[in-house]
Amino acid sequence: MIELIVIDIDGTLLNSDLEIGEKSLKAIGEARNRGVKITFATGRQIAACRRYAEQLGIDIPIIALNGSVLKGIYDNEMIERNPLPDNVVQEILPLLKDTKATVIAINSDHTMAWNLTEKMKIPFSSWLYDISEIKPDELEYPLDWIMVAGSENDVRSTACAIEALKIEEINVYTWASIRHKPLWYMEIRAKGTNKGTALYKLKKMLGISTVNTLVIGDYLNDLSMVKEAGVFAAVSNAHDEVRKVAHHVSDSSCDNDAVAEIINKFVLEKQVEEKNARIV
Repeated sequence: MIELIVIDIDGTLLNSDLEIGEKSLKAIGEARNRGVKITFATGRQIAACRRYAEQLGIDIPIIALNGSVLKGIYDNEMIERNPLPDNVVQEILPLLKDTKATVIAINSDHTMAWNLTEKMKIPFSSWLYDISEIKPDELEYPLDWIMVAGSENDVRSTACAIEALKIEEINVYTWASIRHKPLWYMEIRAKGTNKGTALYKLKKMLGISTVNTLVIGDYLNDLSMVKEAGVFAAVSNAHDEVRKVAHHVSDSSCDNDAVAEIINKFVLEKQVEEKNARIV
């Protein structure tokens, strides 16, 4: 029986208007009423999750910044934090100073940036909160996460320069934006930090087993949670690599309440089936 549901936000829970569909709201509410714990695993920072957490009544820690932070939404309690080593940030800082792309860095809930144009504020507006424009030498340490965003050439060249340093304490990821083409992103996290490692810690904290965990996602950064889920479900608009490994792919997209379909199938209907089986 599913005891924990972990949902990615963008491209999974939210529709194209960045809202939660009515059917998904209803299904999540019913699951919570039946005692199932619900939370997010997202690339967003905690503050950018608050609106949706309040809508859904989420009261357990949220996995944020792709696993860099595991934190309570209301009590602001930091359960787990995996910051980038200060010396590593200082080693790559000259390269981040020289890039033409926008650089975003987060220390807890403080978001800092440079090379941030009005145009570049648009893609960050929904999932980063209260960005302070600073000079690179004004960074506040420790940093949980760094992102570089801009043209493919600027992002890739900066990523290649950082990777050439062969720093073992970090992982560097690059990808093309889905919603804001032709924008590209690079993300820097502490080595081994991802949604899956954070979910492992959350399950241990809650005393919930893998087999009783349902994860719903859509993109490559959700793949690290596959082994931590008894059921890993994908929305129909999910990346091909996610669809390939998912235990279930919904016929519905994020625009058609895929989350509701998945929760109905694997939680609400299952509970009824198990109850009827016990009666028989």
